[in-house]
Amino acid sequence: MAEVKVTPLYGARTALLEVGSVRILLNCGWDASFDETQLDSLEAVVKDVDLVLLTHHGLEHLGALPRAVGRLGLTAPIYCTLPVHKMGQMTLYDAQVAMVSEHGEAFSTDKYSLDDLDAAFDKVKPLKFSQHLTLAGKGAGIELTPYSAGHTIGGAFWRIVQNGTDEIVFAIDLNHKRSVRPFAIDVESAVEPCAALRRAGTSACDDHRDRARITPPQILPVIAE
Repeated sequence: MAEVKVTPLYGARTALLEVGSVRILLNCGWDASFDETQLDSLEAVVKDVDLVLLTHHGLEHLGALPRAVGRLGLTAPIYCTLPVHKMGQMTLYDAQVAMVSEHGEAFSTDKYSLDDLDAAFDKVKPLKFSQHLTLAGKGAGIELTPYSAGHTIGGAFWRIVQNGTDEIVFAIDLNHKRSVRPFAIDVESAVEPCAALRRAGTSACDDHRDRARITPPQILPVIAE
């Protein structure tokens, strides 16, 4: 397996995953303060990102996409499910309109505009649950697949497979209780990964083959919880 590295960027849901030379941005969140200084670590890496994976439609998962595309130089394709695409777009439209109503057009100038928002979502390439995407070129040998996370409509966890054998799971905000929500997590698709990224904010590692919490030097340095 190629070297795998995870770098938490900010918050608890945004990180940079490097699989060999491929750089994958895991979510691109922001919070309702829209404080651009929170995105300093994103700005430092965003131009080198090869692709973006989104899990859910909330601000904390994709709120910084318009600024990343419109102001910071993100050019990579963005992958998510169709509900995350459409509801995420509406979430950010609503946020932009509300903030302009409260703070005036300075928000559009300083944070992100509707044009930035449209440009960001033009880069989205929707996938269905269990639809496999095999990368070409620089990412040859890597396969990406979204599965139901059960937390929100269309919310996904991502299975990243390299060379058909080595697997990484990026699983943020899961729900396994079918009684609470009818689209519970696709548990069968989360079995036996090499490791799983369950949060983006710290550096603990989790080996899913024996459920034991272990330190990064003991396994591939891949997980953040």
